[in-house]
Amino acid sequence: MTRLKRITLKLGVGLLASWLAACQSTAPNATLYDQLGGRLGTEKIADRFVRLVIHDPRTERHFRETNLERFYTKLVEHLCHVSGGGCEYTGDDMLKVHKGMQINQAEFNATVEILQQAMREQQVPLAVQNQLLARLAPLREDIIYR
Repeated sequence: MTRLKRITLKLGVGLLASWLAACQSTAPNATLYDQLGGRLGTEKIADRFVRLVIHDPRTERHFRETNLERFYTKLVEHLCHVSGGGCEYTGDDMLKVHKGMQINQAEFNATVEILQQAMREQQVPLAVQNQLLARLAPLREDIIYR
């Protein structure tokens, strides 16, 4: 196979893969949950988020006494629920969870940045990231300064 044919084949395969990915994320009946990658996608996002947030100097103090297994499990449930995956969130409401933590605006923003990083690392398209963040944004008032 000539070099030109190999390059053309690679380019064609790359374009096909990009097109298929775009079709998956823009399917008319695809829920936000589907666009996040379904169960596996939300688990990967949650796993990476937990690993990042517990080691980030801006947020780690809030996780020192946290049961990380439970936190991960409830985060997966919450992401599934809020993104329309049909899961029931069985954890406490955000107000109760964050009571007494006194999370400030900078810590809250850092947590959002960490979630964005976790989604980027899982190759979640920016538009899909923004949809999830828009659904989570109303929870801000139940989280900061509580």
